[in-house]
Amino acid sequence: MATDPIKQTVLNRDWIATQMARRMGPPAVDELRDLTKHDDRQIRILALTCIEEAGGPKAADAMVEPLLDGDVQVRATAVRGLYKFPNPALYARLLEQFDKSEDPHVRLNVPMIIALNDEKIVDQNPLIERYDKEEDEAAHEGLTVGLARLGYAPARREFVQRLHNSGGSVLDRYLSHCEYIHQDWVAKALSPVLRDPTKLRYIGPHGRDVNLRACDIAVNIIGKLLGRRFPFKTEPAVNYPDERLAEIRKFVDGLPE
Repeated sequence: MATDPIKQTVLNRDWIATQMARRMGPPAVDELRDLTKHDDRQIRILALTCIEEAGGPKAADAMVEPLLDGDVQVRATAVRGLYKFPNPALYARLLEQFDKSEDPHVRLNVPMIIALNDEKIVDQNPLIERYDKEEDEAAHEGLTVGLARLGYAPARREFVQRLHNSGGSVLDRYLSHCEYIHQDWVAKALSPVLRDPTKLRYIGPHGRDVNLRACDIAVNIIGKLLGRRFPFKTEPAVNYPDERLAEIRKFVDGLPE
């Protein structure tokens, strides 16, 4: 039997397969799923990337088992893809992978992937049980962030405390968590960060190189969260002057608790 063209392209390790998968859409998932178990790690990575490009209802299902792959990049590719296709039907299976995994990246991200389903996660108890007993730092962080998004009050309080007590690369990661949570209450939680001038993200070179400070990133997040209520239009690559930061601090301090 002749090999399907997209499958052969992946077997040839040709990344043009991602374009083919994008054009084919969901039918490509069935063609490529068995290649996620291929002996060659490069083929597994490419197959998962193609499945991510193809999308459809079966894409996420095909990415669950690779979370326990022996190769770190394969696991990371599966994590990236799962963020694009939140599926509440995978709740139990993702928790199984969380429990079995020894990869901090997987254990950090799986609870956050689950929580992307928001109100469809009607039973938070399996997550809460793990949150209460988890001692691994990365896993506990993921559970905290995921449950904070889902509205679990203890996790939300812990998240705000961790955000306020963090610095450097950890603060940068928690700012990314704020973007992930993407809920109005985060704006108030960012108030102390509006006073933090720590340089966290370098943007360039584009002729306008910028070292984004924690306060700049916080302004941009708040602007995205509050939209029309925000007093001015944000810019993704700018250091805001002191008077503008003062304006935003006053605005945020006036938000309801």
